[in-house]
Amino acid sequence: MTARFELTHEGQMRPRASLEIVGLDGDHPNKSLISIVLNGVTIYEGPNPLPNDFCCGPSGPGNWGSAVFDVPGEILGPNNRLVISNLDPNDCTQCPHYVMVDYAVLEYRVRP
Repeated sequence: MTARFELTHEGQMRPRASLEIVGLDGDHPNKSLISIVLNGVTIYEGPNPLPNDFCCGPSGPGNWGSAVFDVPGEILGPNNRLVISNLDPNDCTQCPHYVMVDYAVLEYRVRP
């Protein structure tokens, strides 16, 4: 999953920002391995911290949750690229090793 976004601000970026990801992991008990990269910098790589999905198949309500990651403010710029990757080596679209992202929110502050 890739998202490109622009930031327009006056002033200097503060040293820290945060990225909240809302989504879920597959319904398999083992967590999928993911990577979160912002502007070429790896923010997180490891087991998906989002909750595992549960019953009811593709039309079920899902077990949505969120995870927050620290972001070094200096990697943010006017043009940005966020990439979230499922690192599990599997191309099966009907298998329980999936990652779903509903949305992501980046919070940052600037110094006047």
